[in-house]
Amino acid sequence: MDNAMNIAAREMGELIELANIKQPIIDGINAQLAEIANRTISLDDPKYGVKGDGTDETTKIRQAFADAMTSGVAIDLGKATTKYTITQSIVIDKPLTIYANGANSIFEQLSWCVPCIEIRNPNVTIIGAFHFECNQPRVFVDSTVFNAAPNNALVKAENPVFYTGAGAAVYCMHDFDHMYIDKVYAKGFIGGIYAAGRNTDLTRDIHINCLTIENVDFGFLGVCFQDIYIGEINGKNILRSQGVDVHALYFTQSSIRSKGGYIGSVTCDGIEDLESHVVSIKTFDDIHIGRIFGQNVGTFFTTISSSGYVGSIEGTAKAGDNYFGGVNIQDNCDYVINSIDISSNAAYQSPTVVGRAVTVVGGANAVINKARIKMTSASPSEAFMLSGSGRIIINNPIIEYVNPQMSAELMYAIRILFSGGTGLKGIYVNDPELIGGSYLLRKAAGGAVYELVFDPNKVRGGIVESTVLCEDAVFNNTFTSFSKTAFNATTLDTQPSIGSRNVLKTSRGAANTILKFRAGTNGQEFILIQNDTVTSIAHNTDIILKGGATLSPTSWKLLRFVWFDGKAYEI
Repeated sequence: MDNAMNIAAREMGELIELANIKQPIIDGINAQLAEIANRTISLDDPKYGVKGDGTDETTKIRQAFADAMTSGVAIDLGKATTKYTITQSIVIDKPLTIYANGANSIFEQLSWCVPCIEIRNPNVTIIGAFHFECNQPRVFVDSTVFNAAPNNALVKAENPVFYTGAGAAVYCMHDFDHMYIDKVYAKGFIGGIYAAGRNTDLTRDIHINCLTIENVDFGFLGVCFQDIYIGEINGKNILRSQGVDVHALYFTQSSIRSKGGYIGSVTCDGIEDLESHVVSIKTFDDIHIGRIFGQNVGTFFTTISSSGYVGSIEGTAKAGDNYFGGVNIQDNCDYVINSIDISSNAAYQSPTVVGRAVTVVGGANAVINKARIKMTSASPSEAFMLSGSGRIIINNPIIEYVNPQMSAELMYAIRILFSGGTGLKGIYVNDPELIGGSYLLRKAAGGAVYELVFDPNKVRGGIVESTVLCEDAVFNNTFTSFSKTAFNATTLDTQPSIGSRNVLKTSRGAANTILKFRAGTNGQEFILIQNDTVTSIAHNTDIILKGGATLSPTSWKLLRFVWFDGKAYEI
């Protein structure tokens, strides 16, 4: 019995000792929880009377935010499922941390062209998912409407870009350095996030993890940054409402150049306006974009006076009768694009409108690797249009034409336009492959544009007779040039290239005479098939026919030749 009592007494002592140890810990945790509670204001707090029932609660919600900023504490949006309805902006003009509660906790704006949140101060942090909706008709905003809107002190000059910015779900005005936003979903506004950096300096250290947009004019629109990170932008149904081009991501032009940006990915399903872009970058140095993807869009990527890198550009262009320029690099750009894989479905109405997948103009320098471009347009189409005074490198492009109704003379992969008698500093095209087209590089009638065509080895399914090999500029399936004089303005129709092909066929709509075959191999045999009713075959020092006389279009259907030392002998 004594032993049992001793054991019980010992265990009781241990329990008391353990309680003495645990109690300070529990008291400390409770104190920390109380301190956290004291450092956070919740919209659930009864003293604010916020119900989240869809009625206008602007004043109550503004008061809660004002108290949090005045007290230097965070604000918690409270219920995970509710709708906070406002008619004016919630202005954040002091450092603040906001705890958002996910997609089912909605901020609804009932005033058109008025943001939900205005950030006017550094050190603002939004943790969690912030859901914004504007359930008003999408109308054009002129100065009268804008000046009558709540918070009209935001009015700038009559500039649609500022109207666009003020109508974003989140409007960041000038002094908002060190901003962190976790997730924002914006639906029905003019824009998702508008960030107007200082015009005399750069806004620094901006971090946005995820921006999702639906039924807006633009996703992220901003200017004047240093070190901005956006993890991803996901867009759906981007619509023009304000008379300016619309974009999923748009860094506008400024005399103060932005520098240092990283964008993980920008995806967009549907841009109503064909002249607008998934991504548009202006005056931004060293901006890296991991991936651009678009479906039913006009232009995937355009950049002006910027430098940087794009990992991949992918998607399908929208059908329509407007301009399609899948990728535009212009005006003193310096860009590397690692891969392009896009299809043009545009059906152009005007013969003067050219469908282009890639345009590089001005003093732009560009490296484009592994471009795979499918052109289905029924009007003049070029996969690449190059001009200006820059240096262009195109590695391993594959260009495919899949429209059987398109005229062969209009299907060319690369067009180089020399303007004012000057040309590119250098152009390098390595190992091109052209499928279904006629020319690697095309000369426009009457224009200062020069021809350079593909190695026939790179063509699938045959070669039309109007193709030639520019012997001065092709080497191992690669051509390079440093001025327009390096390109031969050869006669495409009269001196076709053989390459390694053993079958060629004619494809002319007007009278033509073949005078010479080029670029064969000694001992190479090939067959020439008449595929029209207008092509003659000359008998001369370069083509030796068995009959010793020129053959008219009606006197031949198929001929067999052997090529030796630059001459073709009929056999």
